[in-house]
Amino acid sequence: MQTRVYLHHASVSEPRGPCLVDVHTLGAAAFSTTATDGVTTLKSVLEDPSIPKAFFYVRNDSDALYNLYSVYMRGVVDVQLMELRTRTGSRRLLNGLARCLEGYFKSARMVVEALE
Repeated sequence: MQTRVYLHHASVSEPRGPCLVDVHTLGAAAFSTTATDGVTTLKSVLEDPSIPKAFFYVRNDSDALYNLYSVYMRGVVDVQLMELRTRTGSRRLLNGLARCLEGYFKSARMVVEALE
């Protein structure tokens, strides 16, 4: 079975905001094309431990990027695992993105209501 990365996204705060990178179309060029500074590549950003990156369920993405494009992701936080670690109650199963967001917004709403 071959693993493919069809669409991968990166959000970079400088200078223009989020961008979408179609890895399936660009292939290895998605990671080797330099930015306007002539040095920075998507690969260098993903591999730089000093640049914080957040992914949801990063295992498959990380595995595919390493095996298909030799990208060794560093400085990555898996939001799904963070939710599991901070969850109260059963930790037997991992939650999907929708359930994690639902819990986050419910908690945020409770904080706002307590402050009012």
